[in-house]
Amino acid sequence: MSYWGNADRFIYGELPDGHPGHDIEEIYAMILKDQKKNEKKYGRRIGMYVIAEGTRVMGIESADKKLIDAHGHHKLNPEALVSSLKRELEVRYKLKTQTVGITYEMRNSPPTEQDIEYAEVSADVIADAVIKGNHSVESTFEIIDGRVYAGIAPIRKVSEKRFALYYPGRLIDYENFQVTDEIGEYYRALFGSRKNLRNWLPGKPKKINVFDLGAN
Repeated sequence: MSYWGNADRFIYGELPDGHPGHDIEEIYAMILKDQKKNEKKYGRRIGMYVIAEGTRVMGIESADKKLIDAHGHHKLNPEALVSSLKRELEVRYKLKTQTVGITYEMRNSPPTEQDIEYAEVSADVIADAVIKGNHSVESTFEIIDGRVYAGIAPIRKVSEKRFALYYPGRLIDYENFQVTDEIGEYYRALFGSRKNLRNWLPGKPKKINVFDLGAN
């Protein structure tokens, strides 16, 4: 989402145990920097940030204290996280922001033709595994030389490993809170090329002198 959505920054999650969370002051400083850059580049004083639902921000409690998930963890509340961050940015720095929480919308959207194709391929490899007596496996996809291949792997192995953590390349620039171009190259077979943000921005309204309209 960060790469193909042309986000300026990615406030990443999966922080190690003991990490206090991201600093709001650092986030604010990055927003100001990105606003200045985008105003010069696009004529819009904007900054787009993707906030991972599993991240932590210092001073903000985003895990529900009463609701527990099936694994015994406190359920995350991404809506509370972004709304609290929005409030703190305005209270501390008078910075007004707009937020959109994308949670179940992604998994509940109507499937594309490509979604259906990969679902069928995934079902084929799982059905084949069942027929052969394999169990406790799930389907996986691997991209090799720009082509997508389906396979299976033990559920335990898949659930323990995060692709971004063991992939030999650098997919996330943690120091600058940005995804790298390498993620776009690797996943191009799945998601295509990223479009230029300039093509997405609405046209700026033109100033019209109403008195001139009346004269005509």
